[in-house]
Amino acid sequence: TTIGREKRENYAFQPETADEFKEAVMGGMPSAPTYYPELKKVNKAGAGPITQLPAGEELDPGTVAARQAEGAMIVDAREKGEVAKGYIPGSVFAGADNNMTTWMGWLAPYEGDIVLIVDGREEYEQARLMLQRIGLDRVAGYLIGVEGWKQSGRELDTIGEVTVEQVSEVVGTPGAPIILDVRSDSEYEEGHIPGAKHHYAGEITQGDMPNLPKDADIVVVCGSGYRSMVASTLMKDAGFQKLASMVGGMEAWNEAKEEVTA
Repeated sequence: TTIGREKRENYAFQPETADEFKEAVMGGMPSAPTYYPELKKVNKAGAGPITQLPAGEELDPGTVAARQAEGAMIVDAREKGEVAKGYIPGSVFAGADNNMTTWMGWLAPYEGDIVLIVDGREEYEQARLMLQRIGLDRVAGYLIGVEGWKQSGRELDTIGEVTVEQVSEVVGTPGAPIILDVRSDSEYEEGHIPGAKHHYAGEITQGDMPNLPKDADIVVVCGSGYRSMVASTLMKDAGFQKLASMVGGMEAWNEAKEEVTA
Protein backbone atom coordinates (compact mmCIF):
# COMPACT_ATOMS: atom_id res chain seq x y z
CA THR A 1 0.00 0.00 0.00
CA THR A 2 0.97 3.68 0.02
CA ILE A 3 0.32 6.59 2.38
CA GLY A 4 -1.84 8.22 -0.26
CA ARG A 5 -3.97 5.12 -0.74
CA GLU A 6 -4.47 4.70 3.01
CA LYS A 7 -5.51 8.35 3.37
CA ARG A 8 -8.08 7.85 0.61
CA GLU A 9 -9.45 4.42 1.52
CA ASN A 10 -8.69 3.53 5.15
CA TYR A 11 -11.84 4.08 7.22
CA ALA A 12 -9.83 5.36 10.19
CA PHE A 13 -8.51 8.31 8.17
CA GLN A 14 -11.92 9.52 7.02
CA PRO A 15 -13.18 11.21 10.26
CA GLU A 16 -12.36 14.92 10.55
CA THR A 17 -12.84 15.36 14.31
CA ALA A 18 -11.67 13.47 17.39
CA ASP A 19 -15.24 12.48 18.27
CA GLU A 20 -15.87 11.14 14.78
CA PHE A 21 -12.60 9.19 14.92
CA LYS A 22 -13.51 7.68 18.30
CA GLU A 23 -16.90 6.59 17.00
CA ALA A 24 -15.41 5.10 13.83
CA VAL A 25 -12.82 3.07 15.72
CA MET A 26 -14.79 2.15 18.85
CA GLY A 27 -18.37 2.02 17.58
CA GLY A 28 -19.91 -1.43 17.97
CA MET A 29 -16.97 -2.75 19.98
CA PRO A 30 -18.13 -5.00 22.84
CA SER A 31 -17.34 -4.11 26.43
CA ALA A 32 -13.98 -5.32 27.71
CA PRO A 33 -14.08 -8.26 30.15
CA THR A 34 -13.58 -7.28 33.76
CA TYR A 35 -10.23 -9.05 34.03
CA TYR A 36 -8.50 -6.55 31.73
CA PRO A 37 -7.69 -4.03 34.52
CA GLU A 38 -6.45 -6.85 36.75
CA LEU A 39 -4.11 -8.16 34.06
CA LYS A 40 -2.71 -4.67 33.56
CA LYS A 41 -1.65 -4.72 37.21
CA VAL A 42 -0.15 -8.19 36.86
CA ASN A 43 1.73 -7.25 33.70
CA LYS A 44 3.15 -4.18 35.39
CA ALA A 45 4.21 -5.88 38.63
CA GLY A 46 5.11 -9.26 37.15
CA ALA A 47 3.48 -12.61 37.83
CA GLY A 48 4.91 -15.28 40.07
CA PRO A 49 6.25 -18.54 38.59
CA ILE A 50 3.53 -21.06 37.71
CA THR A 51 5.64 -23.79 39.33
CA GLN A 52 5.09 -22.14 42.71
CA LEU A 53 1.29 -22.26 42.47
CA PRO A 54 -0.58 -24.97 44.41
CA ALA A 55 -1.41 -27.99 42.26
CA GLY A 56 -4.87 -28.44 43.72
CA GLU A 57 -6.26 -31.76 44.82
CA GLU A 58 -9.30 -33.89 44.29
CA LEU A 59 -12.01 -32.95 46.79
CA ASP A 60 -14.96 -34.86 48.17
CA PRO A 61 -18.53 -33.47 47.96
CA GLY A 62 -18.54 -32.43 51.63
CA THR A 63 -15.38 -30.36 51.18
CA VAL A 64 -16.76 -28.77 48.01
CA ALA A 65 -19.97 -27.84 49.84
CA ALA A 66 -17.93 -26.34 52.68
CA ARG A 67 -15.76 -24.34 50.27
CA GLN A 68 -18.87 -23.07 48.51
CA ALA A 69 -20.38 -22.00 51.85
CA GLU A 70 -17.15 -20.11 52.58
CA GLY A 71 -17.51 -18.16 49.33
CA ALA A 72 -15.56 -20.19 46.78
CA MET A 73 -16.84 -20.03 43.21
CA ILE A 74 -17.82 -23.46 41.89
CA VAL A 75 -17.10 -23.60 38.16
CA ASP A 76 -18.49 -26.48 36.14
CA ALA A 77 -16.03 -27.03 33.30
CA ARG A 78 -17.73 -30.11 31.85
CA GLU A 79 -19.44 -30.28 28.46
CA LYS A 80 -22.50 -28.05 28.42
CA GLY A 81 -24.92 -30.87 27.65
CA GLU A 82 -23.79 -32.75 30.75
CA VAL A 83 -24.13 -29.61 32.85
CA ALA A 84 -27.70 -29.15 31.63
CA LYS A 85 -28.60 -32.63 32.93
CA GLY A 86 -27.39 -31.86 36.43
CA TYR A 87 -25.06 -29.41 38.15
CA ILE A 88 -24.35 -28.16 41.66
CA PRO A 89 -26.80 -25.37 42.60
CA GLY A 90 -25.04 -22.02 42.69
CA SER A 91 -22.24 -23.12 40.38
CA VAL A 92 -21.57 -21.49 37.02
CA PHE A 93 -20.86 -23.15 33.71
CA ALA A 94 -17.57 -22.34 31.97
CA GLY A 95 -16.61 -25.25 29.75
CA ALA A 96 -12.89 -25.92 29.32
CA ASP A 97 -12.47 -24.86 25.70
CA ASN A 98 -11.32 -21.68 23.96
CA ASN A 99 -14.24 -19.73 25.47
CA MET A 100 -13.27 -20.42 29.06
CA THR A 101 -10.76 -17.62 29.54
CA THR A 102 -13.15 -15.05 28.08
CA TRP A 103 -16.07 -15.91 30.33
CA MET A 104 -14.08 -16.59 33.46
CA GLY A 105 -12.46 -13.23 32.68
CA TRP A 106 -15.90 -11.64 32.83
CA LEU A 107 -16.60 -13.29 36.18
CA ALA A 108 -13.05 -12.48 37.39
CA PRO A 109 -13.13 -13.98 40.90
CA TYR A 110 -9.62 -12.77 41.79
CA GLU A 111 -10.36 -12.30 45.47
CA GLY A 112 -11.65 -15.81 46.19
CA ASP A 113 -11.00 -19.48 45.63
CA ILE A 114 -12.24 -21.50 42.68
CA VAL A 115 -13.29 -25.15 42.73
CA LEU A 116 -13.62 -26.89 39.35
CA ILE A 117 -16.08 -29.61 38.40
CA VAL A 118 -14.41 -31.77 35.73
CA ASP A 119 -14.55 -35.23 34.16
CA GLY A 120 -11.07 -36.21 35.33
CA ARG A 121 -7.60 -35.09 36.37
CA GLU A 122 -6.51 -34.42 32.78
CA GLU A 123 -9.44 -32.09 32.22
CA TYR A 124 -8.66 -30.39 35.51
CA GLU A 125 -5.08 -29.68 34.45
CA GLN A 126 -6.30 -28.21 31.17
CA ALA A 127 -8.87 -25.96 32.86
CA ARG A 128 -6.45 -24.87 35.59
CA LEU A 129 -3.87 -23.85 32.98
CA MET A 130 -6.47 -21.78 31.13
CA LEU A 131 -7.35 -19.94 34.33
CA GLN A 132 -3.70 -19.32 35.15
CA ARG A 133 -3.26 -17.64 31.77
CA ILE A 134 -5.56 -14.84 32.91
CA GLY A 135 -4.16 -14.67 36.43
CA LEU A 136 -6.81 -16.77 38.18
CA ASP A 137 -4.39 -18.69 40.38
CA ARG A 138 -6.54 -19.52 43.40
CA VAL A 139 -7.80 -22.91 42.22
CA ALA A 140 -8.42 -24.85 45.41
CA GLY A 141 -9.10 -28.22 43.81
CA TYR A 142 -11.62 -30.20 41.84
CA LEU A 143 -14.53 -32.61 42.01
CA ILE A 144 -14.82 -35.33 39.38
CA GLY A 145 -18.36 -35.18 38.04
CA VAL A 146 -21.48 -34.71 40.15
CA GLU A 147 -22.50 -38.30 40.78
CA GLY A 148 -20.77 -38.30 44.16
CA TRP A 149 -22.54 -35.06 45.05
CA LYS A 150 -25.88 -36.68 44.21
CA GLN A 151 -25.06 -39.90 46.08
CA SER A 152 -24.18 -37.87 49.17
CA GLY A 153 -27.81 -36.78 49.33
CA ARG A 154 -27.25 -33.29 47.94
CA GLU A 155 -29.51 -31.82 45.28
CA LEU A 156 -28.59 -31.05 41.68
CA ASP A 157 -30.06 -28.32 39.53
CA THR A 158 -30.85 -28.60 35.82
CA ILE A 159 -31.14 -26.39 32.75
CA GLY A 160 -33.54 -27.35 30.00
CA GLU A 161 -32.35 -27.80 26.44
CA VAL A 162 -34.51 -27.19 23.36
CA THR A 163 -33.82 -27.68 19.68
CA VAL A 164 -34.11 -25.19 16.84
CA GLU A 165 -37.16 -27.08 15.62
CA GLN A 166 -38.90 -26.81 18.98
CA VAL A 167 -38.25 -23.07 19.15
CA SER A 168 -39.29 -22.50 15.54
CA GLU A 169 -42.63 -24.22 16.14
CA VAL A 170 -43.65 -21.82 18.92
CA VAL A 171 -42.12 -18.47 17.91
CA GLY A 172 -44.89 -15.89 17.64
CA THR A 173 -47.63 -18.14 19.01
CA PRO A 174 -49.77 -17.23 22.05
CA GLY A 175 -48.13 -18.25 25.30
CA ALA A 176 -44.78 -18.96 23.66
CA PRO A 177 -41.65 -18.82 25.82
CA ILE A 178 -39.67 -15.58 25.91
CA ILE A 179 -36.63 -15.77 23.64
CA LEU A 180 -33.63 -14.09 25.29
CA ASP A 181 -30.65 -13.42 23.03
CA VAL A 182 -27.47 -12.96 25.10
CA ARG A 183 -25.05 -12.23 22.26
CA SER A 184 -23.30 -8.89 21.80
CA ASP A 185 -25.17 -5.83 20.50
CA SER A 186 -23.61 -6.13 17.05
CA GLU A 187 -24.46 -9.84 16.74
CA TYR A 188 -28.05 -9.19 17.77
CA GLU A 189 -28.42 -6.28 15.35
CA GLU A 190 -27.07 -8.35 12.45
CA GLY A 191 -29.91 -10.81 12.82
CA HIS A 192 -31.93 -12.46 15.58
CA ILE A 193 -34.97 -14.66 16.12
CA PRO A 194 -38.13 -12.60 15.52
CA GLY A 195 -39.40 -11.11 18.77
CA ALA A 196 -36.29 -12.04 20.76
CA LYS A 197 -35.39 -9.87 23.74
CA HIS A 198 -31.75 -8.87 24.12
CA HIS A 199 -29.48 -8.73 27.17
CA TYR A 200 -25.73 -9.25 26.79
CA ALA A 201 -24.23 -12.20 28.68
CA GLY A 202 -21.32 -10.03 29.83
CA GLU A 203 -23.77 -7.85 31.75
CA ILE A 204 -25.36 -10.92 33.30
CA THR A 205 -21.96 -12.02 34.64
CA GLN A 206 -21.83 -8.69 36.49
CA GLY A 207 -25.16 -9.28 38.18
CA ASP A 208 -27.19 -7.13 35.76
CA MET A 209 -30.08 -9.51 35.13
CA PRO A 210 -32.64 -9.10 32.35
CA ASN A 211 -35.85 -7.35 33.33
CA LEU A 212 -38.07 -10.38 32.82
CA PRO A 213 -40.52 -12.25 35.09
CA LYS A 214 -38.61 -14.84 37.09
CA ASP A 215 -41.43 -17.38 36.74
CA ALA A 216 -41.69 -17.04 32.93
CA ASP A 217 -40.62 -19.72 30.46
CA ILE A 218 -37.40 -18.36 28.93
CA VAL A 219 -35.31 -19.82 26.09
CA VAL A 220 -31.76 -18.44 26.20
CA VAL A 221 -29.96 -18.12 22.86
CA CYS A 222 -26.39 -17.25 21.86
CA GLY A 223 -24.10 -18.05 18.94
CA SER A 224 -23.31 -21.71 19.64
CA GLY A 225 -24.88 -22.61 22.99
CA TYR A 226 -21.88 -21.77 25.21
CA ARG A 227 -22.84 -18.28 26.36
CA SER A 228 -26.47 -19.29 26.78
CA MET A 229 -25.39 -21.94 29.28
CA VAL A 230 -23.14 -19.47 31.13
CA ALA A 231 -26.03 -17.02 31.34
CA SER A 232 -28.57 -19.71 32.28
CA THR A 233 -26.60 -20.98 35.28
CA LEU A 234 -26.16 -17.42 36.54
CA MET A 235 -29.82 -16.56 35.96
CA LYS A 236 -30.95 -19.74 37.71
CA ASP A 237 -28.90 -18.75 40.73
CA ALA A 238 -30.56 -15.30 40.60
CA GLY A 239 -34.03 -16.85 40.88
CA PHE A 240 -35.18 -17.43 37.29
CA GLN A 241 -37.06 -20.71 37.45
CA LYS A 242 -37.90 -21.94 33.96
CA LEU A 243 -34.85 -21.69 31.73
CA ALA A 244 -33.81 -23.58 28.63
CA SER A 245 -30.79 -23.18 26.37
CA MET A 246 -31.25 -23.54 22.60
CA VAL A 247 -28.87 -26.26 21.42
CA GLY A 248 -26.45 -25.01 18.75
CA GLY A 249 -27.50 -21.38 19.16
CA MET A 250 -27.92 -19.07 16.19
CA GLU A 251 -25.42 -21.13 14.19
CA ALA A 252 -27.90 -24.01 14.20
CA TRP A 253 -30.82 -21.62 13.63
CA ASN A 254 -29.17 -20.15 10.53
CA GLU A 255 -28.10 -23.57 9.23
CA ALA A 256 -31.76 -24.59 9.39
CA LYS A 257 -32.58 -21.44 7.35
CA GLU A 258 -35.07 -20.24 9.92
CA GLU A 259 -36.38 -16.67 9.82
CA VAL A 260 -34.25 -13.86 11.28
CA THR A 261 -34.93 -10.18 11.71
CA ALA A 262 -32.48 -7.30 12.07
